[in-house]
Amino acid sequence: MNAFPPAATMKRLLNGRGAGTTFMRGAAGSFAGKSLGLGIGFLLQVALARTLGVDELGIYAYALAWVTVVVLVATLGFDTAFMRFVSVYMAQGDWGHLRGLFSRAARMVMIASLMGAGVLTGMAVFLSQNWPSGQRETFMAAAVLIPLFSLSALRQAALRGLKRVFLADMPDAVLRPLLIMAALGVCWLYPISPLTARDAMLIQAGAALAAFLLGGKLLFASLPQAFRSAVPVYASAHWLKIAFPMFLISAMHVVLKQTDVLMIGAMLGPRETGIYSVAVRLSDLAVFGLTAANAICAPMISEYFHADKKAELQRIVRLAARMSFIFTTLATVAMVLFSDWILGIFGPGFIQAKTALMILFIAQMVNALTGPVGFLMVMTGHQVRAAYINGAAVTANVVLNLILIPRYGIEGAAFSTAFSIVLWNVWMLVFVRRRLGIRSTV
Repeated sequence: MNAFPPAATMKRLLNGRGAGTTFMRGAAGSFAGKSLGLGIGFLLQVALARTLGVDELGIYAYALAWVTVVVLVATLGFDTAFMRFVSVYMAQGDWGHLRGLFSRAARMVMIASLMGAGVLTGMAVFLSQNWPSGQRETFMAAAVLIPLFSLSALRQAALRGLKRVFLADMPDAVLRPLLIMAALGVCWLYPISPLTARDAMLIQAGAALAAFLLGGKLLFASLPQAFRSAVPVYASAHWLKIAFPMFLISAMHVVLKQTDVLMIGAMLGPRETGIYSVAVRLSDLAVFGLTAANAICAPMISEYFHADKKAELQRIVRLAARMSFIFTTLATVAMVLFSDWILGIFGPGFIQAKTALMILFIAQMVNALTGPVGFLMVMTGHQVRAAYINGAAVTANVVLNLILIPRYGIEGAAFSTAFSIVLWNVWMLVFVRRRLGIRSTV
């Protein structure tokens, strides 16, 4: 049996069996939250596709891709750094530094996100002469999302660092899409005029505000009393020194995921963007297991590495890899067998995404099967090398998209992204094995 003394705290967390038990409990919460979010997110994508149609969905997806990029810049790397610092400060009982981190990061991210919202609004005002009808208004509505998404990213990272993974995901992965679907349902039942991409973005903004307010309450309730009464202690130079390389890594990772959508939107137009966005959304199913495992695995990697518990670190990484392998295999089999039917759910025209979807699925299989290599690097102090690897992958992705999209359309974009994903995963896999001595695969 796996029993622990009732009074055991950090010692229990860091012993051999505690590693697996803590990971599995956290992963169960992560799996529950992300399973629910995945199902709701899929239904939301179908509802948007059916309600907006291919062209309006393309405008909506293009604007949302820009929001994702700007939010990434606005968070300044603190979203990833939070998972590292929060878990360490909690383990040390260093409430002063923890409170100082929360205060300083929130202030900096708020300023950066407001500047980002201004940039996106400026794009809509000054660069919209040749844009399709409605795209300018959609971009201006999307600017509202930037402060909400940026601060929500900090809150999610903080709750993951506290190992409250389900609470971290619930507002944005469950509540927000449910509210959007409810609003779409009302518009469908009581139509005044055809729903546009701008209308969908305004609905998104309202739902994001509700999720932001709920998430803030959940975070406040999860923090111990010692944190609330602590005097803030600031180590801004140290935090920024760690956060900046993580910002570069996150930036390159998000750019890697969004470059294809952005370049299709700029080079081919809304229709192809809408079709391709569905393929991207469905390809995320392949890494569902890895995403769920990473949510709890990332802060534990930081804890065990800094506690010099290599055996426990290897154990949770192996558990994450096995979870990823199981769900990746199931998702891949299902998509190969039922891709025509699944794409048909989104409406006429989306079946054209099939080839691109298959290409992206192959890449996501490699992503899942290499395990949490990215977090193994950034949570163990190798964030600079990780940034270098991601930078090489992003460069390859941009160059290949420039060459292949004009010739092969969305299939060219899918191949470019697939090649880049495989490149950085295999490169990091080799580094982790040689430098850390950790086997991150099954």
